[in-house]
Amino acid sequence: MLVLPATVLGVLPSIHGLCTGNPTCYAVGLVLFYTGAMGDFVYLWKLLHFSGEDMIVDGEEPYSAIVFKGTYINSDKM
Repeated sequence: MLVLPATVLGVLPSIHGLCTGNPTCYAVGLVLFYTGAMGDFVYLWKLLHFSGEDMIVDGEEPYSAIVFKGTYINSDKM
């Protein structure tokens, strides 16, 4: 889901601009790719270091989250 804004806002208009020869559409696609989705890529980079068993809950501030390790969630103590 984090890569979806970069694809829809950046890659698709850039490809459309290249295929139709429209430099404005190509430039807008590149700008939206770099500016609109850079925060999502930073968030994705931070989340790549966790395993698939970990549970991630969004925090109250932007780009903040609480990560519950999978070993804690699957323990018999809960």
